[in-house]
Amino acid sequence: MKDKIVYAVACECAAKLGKDSIQTGTIAFIGYEAPFIFAFDPVKTASPIKDSFATPVFEASNEIAVSLIKGNNIQQAFEKSQATFDKWIEKLQKSEAPPEAQHVLMTLFWNKSSQKFFGNKEAILT
Repeated sequence: MKDKIVYAVACECAAKLGKDSIQTGTIAFIGYEAPFIFAFDPVKTASPIKDSFATPVFEASNEIAVSLIKGNNIQQAFEKSQATFDKWIEKLQKSEAPPEAQHVLMTLFWNKSSQKFFGNKEAILT
């Protein structure tokens, strides 16, 4: 991972790998310091793109890659992802949210607080 920008959607990858990779020459690393979790609709496991339970977590997580591809730096990509987590949290806390939103909210809070970045915050994809 030397001289690379890394985004790892993997359980607990930021806890050790993220920090260690910076020590060995990775430019920047974004990952999760706790297990990455998401709620899912058991009826839609074969088509996760159509799963409204999983969509909020995947959208917030995928914002990192989308932002980097669009030319944002590591700090901006991280902030955009965090803002997407917040957008979904706010939406699902409203009274008209379906009852299952409570399970999705838990995963959003968990993954948002677990997402970390290390390294050069100004780094961009080249």
